[in-house]
Amino acid sequence: ATAALGSLYHRTGRVEQSLGMYRELEADMSQALGPKHPDTLIARSNLANLLRRMGGHDEEAEARFLAVIADKRDVLGETHPSTLSSLSTLGLLYKNQGRVEEAESVLRQVLEDRRRVLGSRHPEVANVLNTLGPMLGRSGRFDEADAVLREAMDISEEANGPGHPYTLNAMGNLANLEQAR
Repeated sequence: ATAALGSLYHRTGRVEQSLGMYRELEADMSQALGPKHPDTLIARSNLANLLRRMGGHDEEAEARFLAVIADKRDVLGETHPSTLSSLSTLGLLYKNQGRVEEAESVLRQVLEDRRRVLGSRHPEVANVLNTLGPMLGRSGRFDEADAVLREAMDISEEANGPGHPYTLNAMGNLANLEQAR
C-alpha cells in the first residue's frame, strides 16, 4: 500500500511526499526482510529511480543504483532481468547527466546481456537500442545511430506491432535523427 501511495503521489505531482513514502518503504522492508531480500531490492530500485526522475538528487541516485546493482548481482545474478533493468536505468542517469561515455558503456553491457539471455529480437533489446540510438546521434555518430534505431524499430514492430507506442517512439527517434543530420 505504501508503494502504491508513493506512486500516486509522484504521478499527481506531490513529489516530496512520494519521496518520503518511498524512503519509508525502503527502511521498513530493509528492517523486516533484510536489505538483500528480492522485495527489498525492488523497493531500493524504485527509490533510486524516483531520485533519478526527480532530478537534483543525482549523487544519491547514483550511489543507490550502484549499491542495489551490486546486491542484485549477488542475490539474483549478473543477467537477471531485474539486475539488467537497474543497470539500464543507471545508464539513463549517466545519459541525463551528460556522462555519455559511461552511459554508452553501461547501455552496451545491458544490450549484450539482453541479447545473450533474451535473444536478439526481444522487445527489451529494442528498448535498449531505442535509448542508445538518440544518444549516439547527439554525439554526431549519425550512421551508427541510424542503424541502431532502425534495428530498434524493426524489432519493436515485429514484437509489438506497427502502432505500438514503443514502435512509434523508435520511429520518432529515427525521424529526429534525420532532422539533426
